[in-house]
Amino acid sequence: MKPYYEDEAVQIFHADCREVLPLLSDVALVVTSPPYNQADKIDRGRGRTARWHRQANTAEWYEDALPFDEYAAQQAEVLNLCADTLNADGSIIYNHKPDHVGRRVNHPIDWIRQADRCALVEEIIWHTPTMMAFNAGLFVPNHETLYWLCRADSKPRWPTREAMMWGSVWRMNVDREASWHPCAFPRELPKRFIEAMSEPGELILDPYMGSGTTLRAAMDLGRKAIGIEINEEWCAKAAERMSQGVLL
Repeated sequence: MKPYYEDEAVQIFHADCREVLPLLSDVALVVTSPPYNQADKIDRGRGRTARWHRQANTAEWYEDALPFDEYAAQQAEVLNLCADTLNADGSIIYNHKPDHVGRRVNHPIDWIRQADRCALVEEIIWHTPTMMAFNAGLFVPNHETLYWLCRADSKPRWPTREAMMWGSVWRMNVDREASWHPCAFPRELPKRFIEAMSEPGELILDPYMGSGTTLRAAMDLGRKAIGIEINEEWCAKAAERMSQGVLL
């Protein structure tokens, strides 16, 4: 498959990640955050998620309001495909929020447990004091979870000793670097995982590339990177971001 963008460090593919992942191997680290399957909140008409989807216009490029069982099966499939790309001690960092509907929760653990080629190692909490999602009747969520997974048939590389001292709750604000994207990672978030769990020259993967923050962090840290994104507009903007000089 021909890349949408390619340089000496980065490849970007404009595609459904399920088409590209079977072609990849020897990945040291996956860092990714898929769309959260909450486009139905547009119809409910309130909250940050509704604004997210109106701004991103997701209805034109991504079916992000699937029945829960279908979405869970899709995400389990993607996680298994990611696991298949990993080298022997590689890891997956998977960011996802629970979906609260009618005082019930659809939780990422539900489909992580379905991904039988993955094993859950640990959870890292991203505390986001400037990004609170208001939901009537609930304690106001101001964090997201990053799930550290590895291949079910292997053990992951341990983080560096310095990284272990960061603890399991990381406090950082949302991204202002890629302001055109409605929910980009802060660059420090993938940067920490890449520093802690890979070596220069190794391959980093983001199958839901979005704004390209994971790729940009990998590139700046001397790693190789592959990103996959189904939205061509975001591919173009991420490619432009990759073509800039190293960000210090």
